[in-house]
Amino acid sequence: MLGLPCRLEKLKVKSYLTTTSSIGPPANLVYIQTEKDGDDQFSGSFTITFDDGKSVQSTSDLDAYASDTDVEKEIESLANVGLVEVKRVESRQGFTWEIEFVGCSLKVGVDVCNEGDVSLMAVVGANLRGCGGVRVDVSEVVKGSGPGSDCNSIPEKIPFTHEIKGLSAGMPYFIQVRFRNQLGFGLSRPSYPLSIVP
Repeated sequence: MLGLPCRLEKLKVKSYLTTTSSIGPPANLVYIQTEKDGDDQFSGSFTITFDDGKSVQSTSDLDAYASDTDVEKEIESLANVGLVEVKRVESRQGFTWEIEFVGCSLKVGVDVCNEGDVSLMAVVGANLRGCGGVRVDVSEVVKGSGPGSDCNSIPEKIPFTHEIKGLSAGMPYFIQVRFRNQLGFGLSRPSYPLSIVP
């Protein structure tokens, strides 16, 4: 999760106007007093970086008000990131972009999958202004867990079967399956029944 906490609305300048009258000069005096100066409006840009342990890739500059679609497109353009889903949440304290790694993507003939407990993304090159000082927080909402390392070629006969070894009796197991062809990996699908207890 990437968050930019700050108040998004511009503070309003409050001024007070008072007049006095008297006999003789000066007849009218005007006093203007500012209670609190407003802050600059939230603006600028930031860059997201992801290190998958093999390479470090960075997005182009993202506008401070970037939509979830803009952030998703930029992250998925990185050579070391598969598919992500991004949801932008706005509150009075700022924006939060929730980023979830959801699948694999074929990039230059290679399947790119971000599975398991992936590294946190980082925000670099933040050039943000306003809001009395902007800070960027990156946090992990849900610790990732990866698929088993059991990847096999399936014989070209139906039905497809695969034996999973080393399971513990009395413990429920949830299985997901995905297939790969010349275009890359498909989406994961849960098994039926959803779980099994050996």
